[in-house]
Amino acid sequence: MASSFASTRWSQVLAAGSTDSAEARAALSWLCERQWSPLVRQAQRWGLNPEAAEDAVQDFCCRLIERRADLGGLDPAAGRFRAWLLTVFRNFLRDRHAHEVAAKRGGGTRRTDPAFAECAAAVSEPDFDRDWAEVLLAQALDRLQRENVSATQRYAALKPFLSGSPDAGAYAAAGSALGLNEGAIKVAVHRLRQRLRELLRQAVAETLANPSPEAIDDEVQALVAALSRPR
Repeated sequence: MASSFASTRWSQVLAAGSTDSAEARAALSWLCERQWSPLVRQAQRWGLNPEAAEDAVQDFCCRLIERRADLGGLDPAAGRFRAWLLTVFRNFLRDRHAHEVAAKRGGGTRRTDPAFAECAAAVSEPDFDRDWAEVLLAQALDRLQRENVSATQRYAALKPFLSGSPDAGAYAAAGSALGLNEGAIKVAVHRLRQRLRELLRQAVAETLANPSPEAIDDEVQALVAALSRPR
């Protein structure tokens, strides 16, 4: 597994700290695109209104892509995108807010508003982890749907089985709709679930510095746990 993901998105972001290659910039663009919504929601948890949160994330992404700021000190052993991203984004918002406060006071000493500082001091990892997990799961589901584009009706009938336990009679109902017996539906659902797990593991592997099977297992378990927590 590790050799299959020798060049992960994380490793490309690490490389972006020392090079301005097209691959590195593409990795940063991918990061911002995939994590736009989680970052916006996180900014709102730290006290920004929706419009201000989107502006802040836009500035943050431009800073990463154009200036590659905050990348020079990245540690390959850090392992996970999400832990690094949350810390860097929080620091960015704190500095940005302090700059805005100073500008309003005529360019004086940069000082963070106490209310904002209190919000930003709360790491809010569980909420961000859930947002992160939802993005990766959506990515895996999107790939699964594209793989089944030639069997749209079949996929639509089987997709509800991917989440939760089916109701009594659900297999028989799906079989009736597709002209298959219940046993065939169960086999098809099993294969679809198995493929979704593979795609989710691939999505997770992209975000790890060392995507060994053990590391992927640990991250998948952490993200499944995050999804199971109520908002």
